[in-house]
Amino acid sequence: MNFNIGPANDRVKAQWRVVIQFARRYLGTNFFDELKMQILKSAMLYFALVFGAGFGLGTIRVLLVVPRIGTRTAELIETPVMIVVSFFAARWVVRRLAIRTTAGERIATGLLALGFLLGAELTLVLWLRGLTITEYLATRDPVSGAAYLIALAVFAVIPLFVARR
Repeated sequence: MNFNIGPANDRVKAQWRVVIQFARRYLGTNFFDELKMQILKSAMLYFALVFGAGFGLGTIRVLLVVPRIGTRTAELIETPVMIVVSFFAARWVVRRLAIRTTAGERIATGLLALGFLLGAELTLVLWLRGLTITEYLATRDPVSGAAYLIALAVFAVIPLFVARR
């Protein structure tokens, strides 16, 4: 196992610089300034709940389940569990923070949370494993990787479909 944090950390920083430059070019410099604080708080909370659950389940999956049944099967078992976690987290956040019922605000919450999730996950995975994004994507299983992409899409749109009471 490679614990050389320096070069991997530099690669992650360089990759984030590219992402930020892209966002400024295509979204405009005022995009993040114009986001409502309600959407930002909701997205951060939604991300934190799901990422925390995923981190815990991922640790259990890697340490206990993968050695017994393999990576693909373990990831495929974890995916529906994470979708259910995402549903309950989104419903709780929408109700708790009283997100308005407009579709735009809810989808903004989901997409922003997806951005936080991908950023945190890629940073953590790349830092822990010392890989580039290309190397990481090349190591993904095609079947469980496709299920993961579907789960990410579902994660992003769930706030649109949960009801506030």
